[in-house]
Amino acid sequence: MLDRSSPDLVSNSPSNFVNQDDPDIDATFQDSDSGIVNATIEFKGEEDGGSFDGSTGEESLSIDSSDFDNLEEGEHTVSYEAYDEAGNRVNNSWSFTVDTSYDGDTSPSFDPEDERIFLLEDEYDDRDIEVNLDQESENSKITTACYDSNDNEIDSDTKEVTEDGTSFSCELDAGEYGGESVDMYVELCDEAGNCEVLDSSEWMQTYHMDLNSPIVSGLSIGSDAEMFNSDFDVEFIATDDASGVEAAEYFFGDDGPGKGEGEELNYTLVQESYEIDTSGLTEGEHTLNVRAKDGAERWSVAKSVDFSFDPDAQPEISLDVPEELKITAGESKEFDVGVENTGKIYVNELEVKSGSGDIVSSSKTVSDLSSGESSSVTFEAITVPEDMGEHKIEVSTDNPSIKKEIDLVIRANSDQRERLDSTLSDYSERMQNLRSNVTSLKEKLSEKRRQRLDSNFSEFEQNFQDAQEAIDNGNYYEAESILEGIDQDYATAQSSYSNVKEEHKAAQFRMYLILGIVGFLLVAGGAAAFFMYSEDYELDLEQLTDSDIDISRLEDIPSRIKVMFEKEKSEAEEFDWDGFN
Repeated sequence: MLDRSSPDLVSNSPSNFVNQDDPDIDATFQDSDSGIVNATIEFKGEEDGGSFDGSTGEESLSIDSSDFDNLEEGEHTVSYEAYDEAGNRVNNSWSFTVDTSYDGDTSPSFDPEDERIFLLEDEYDDRDIEVNLDQESENSKITTACYDSNDNEIDSDTKEVTEDGTSFSCELDAGEYGGESVDMYVELCDEAGNCEVLDSSEWMQTYHMDLNSPIVSGLSIGSDAEMFNSDFDVEFIATDDASGVEAAEYFFGDDGPGKGEGEELNYTLVQESYEIDTSGLTEGEHTLNVRAKDGAERWSVAKSVDFSFDPDAQPEISLDVPEELKITAGESKEFDVGVENTGKIYVNELEVKSGSGDIVSSSKTVSDLSSGESSSVTFEAITVPEDMGEHKIEVSTDNPSIKKEIDLVIRANSDQRERLDSTLSDYSERMQNLRSNVTSLKEKLSEKRRQRLDSNFSEFEQNFQDAQEAIDNGNYYEAESILEGIDQDYATAQSSYSNVKEEHKAAQFRMYLILGIVGFLLVAGGAAAFFMYSEDYELDLEQLTDSDIDISRLEDIPSRIKVMFEKEKSEAEEFDWDGFN
C-alpha cells in the first residue's frame, strides 16, 4: 500500500486559550496507513518523544508543567515532529495564549431595563432581553449567560465584542416563566474560561412576565356581627405573582362603577384589614364588592360579601369590674375590666375610661366586638403613701354611656402601721390617766358640772376606742382618719377637766367664806334673821355661793357644812370646820 501522507496531530493541549500559567503540554499523533515510528514534542527547552514501531493507533506525548517555569501572560509555541513507516515526516508547531483574568466589559446595559412588566398574551409569548457590552476583550469572543435567582440557566449567547459594541440575547420562555417575576443575573466569560459573575443587587434585573389577572381571595367581614351601624373592617388578600398588586377598591351593590372608579383601598401585603366607609348607606341588606389591579393594569374579578346595616341601631355593652380593690399604700396593682357586646350591633371601637384622681387616670380601646363577644382591658392603680384610705374608681364608656364603680381600699404600709400603733399607744396612756382624774373629780361635782365634764371626755374616749377598734380590725386607714383630730379631742377633754376642777375649787372657797360670814351673823344675834327674811333684803345663798352642796334654809347650814367638809376637805385644807358648837 502506498503511503504518501504524514502523521496527523490528532489533538493538542492547550490549543487556544488557557487561564492558568502552568499547563501541561499534551499532543496525540496517529498515522492509520503505515503507522508511526517516531514522534517528538518540544516546549521551552523541554521535550518528550518516543518510538512506536509502526503503530497505527493514537500515540500521546506529554511535557509536565513541573518541567518548566510558570508562563507569562501572552502567546506561547509548542514544536512537534513525527515520522511514519513510509518515511513521511511532519514538522510543525501550534500556539496557545495564557490569559488568567477576565479583561472584558463588566458594566453591561440591559434592554428592557430593570422592573419591566411584560404583558403576555399566552404561554408562547417569549420575550428577549438584550445584554449590551461596549468594551472589547483581548480574547475575541465573549459568552454571555443569563441565570435566574435559582441559578438555572435561562439562555446564553457567544459573540465577538467589537469596538462599536455587541448585543447578546437572552430569551425568557413564557411557558416556563409566564405569570412570575424573574430575577435575572448574567455571567460573562472569555475564551480562556475567565468569568465575571454580575449577581449583586446592583446588576440583578427583575422582569415581570404578567400572564394573568390578579386574584382576590379570603374576603370576609372582620366580625360575626349580625348588623352594623357604622364603619367596619374587612379582610382579604390580593395577589399577582408577576407584576404585583398596584391598587384595590370597593363598591356596594351588584352594578358597581367602572373599573378604577370605586372607593380606593390603600392595599399592602402586610396589612390585615381595611376599614369600609359606610357614609350615606341606608338601612337594609347590602353587598360589598372588592377587586384589585396589578402592575400590568389588569383588574381582577370582584369578590363579594353580604351584610346588614342600620345607621340608627344602638350598641349594647356590659362592663364587668371587680367589686373591691385593695392595695398597700405606695404600691401599684393591675385590674381587669371585662367588656361584652350584649346587643346585635357590631362594635368597631369602644373607649373604656378609668379614673380616681392621680391613682388611676387612663383610657383603653376595645376593638372589633361582634355580638356576644367579650374582651378585656387592663388598668393600673399607682399609689403613694398619702393615698391611704377609701376611694372610688369610676369605670365608664361614652357610647353607650355606662358607669361602674370599684371600691378602692388603700391599706397602711408597714411604716404607717408602726406609726399609728405608736400614736395609739401614747394616747392610751394619756386616756387612762385622764379617765382616773375625771372619775375622781366626778364624785364631788354637781350634776351640771358632771355632764359638762362627761361630754368632752366621752368624745375623746369614744374616738380613741373607735381608732383602737379600727386597728384591731386591720383598718389602719380608718384609724388614720380618726386620729387626725385626736390631739384636739385630748386637749379639749384635758382643758375641760382642768376648768371644771378650778371652778369647783373656787366655788368651794366662796361657799366657805359666805358660810363663815353667815355663822358670825347668827352668833351675833337676831339681826341675821331679819336680814335673811326681810322683804327688802332677799338673799339666795345658792346663787351667792355657786356651791355643789344644797342649802335652801338657814337651819340646814350646820348639817350641810358638816357633809361638805367631809367631801371637800381635800380641796379646802385651809379651812378647819367644827360646825356651830
